[in-house]
Amino acid sequence: MKTIKIFSATVLLIAAFFLNITAAQEENGGSAVEPNPTATPGAIMIQTGALEKIEGRKYILRKVQAHIEFYAADSTKFFLKSDSSAADLNDKVFVEVRGPKNKKAILANAVYIYESRNQYNDIMDRDFAVPKNSFQAPLLGTIKQMQQYIILTAQDGADYLVCVDEDTIWVNNKTITKADMIAGDRLKLFFDKRLSIRYNNYPVKVVVDRSKAIF
Repeated sequence: MKTIKIFSATVLLIAAFFLNITAAQEENGGSAVEPNPTATPGAIMIQTGALEKIEGRKYILRKVQAHIEFYAADSTKFFLKSDSSAADLNDKVFVEVRGPKNKKAILANAVYIYESRNQYNDIMDRDFAVPKNSFQAPLLGTIKQMQQYIILTAQDGADYLVCVDEDTIWVNNKTITKADMIAGDRLKLFFDKRLSIRYNNYPVKVVVDRSKAIF
């Protein structure tokens, strides 16, 4: 008799759990409950594709052989990558330079411009970042001088001469809102993979990529 009571209580708990999920989905128009947007390192899952269309609050991401429906929460962060040039440099931006370097100079294959160090931290996904001790690690820092030569002060306090040419790729990163997205945009969606995609279609952040050349 005791075993039967325990079994019955377990069934009731499971039933209540699924009823709560269903009720929450109905309250949100059939979609998932908005999750906590805070994601820790190692908890990120990325989905990439093109924004096919916008249907009210719902967005359709087209992948190679499938589609993903997702929604934008008030807490979701949106960023835009677009083509840039040296004209977007100033002493307020934070810069990521990629290319071979020595102790005094770096040959810039690509220059990524950010509004601030905080924005760089928000956009970068730490799960897939290049280790600092790798020869592929980018040079990070702030602009010190732009007259005649570009001088970058790195995070370790050292100054580097940034050498650019006509083949250098320039990408500007800007903070935007969901209203700035348009059909056809290339998107990178960042989900907290601790939550099931089936019940969590709210990305933590969205990166819209409109740049023509990616290094």
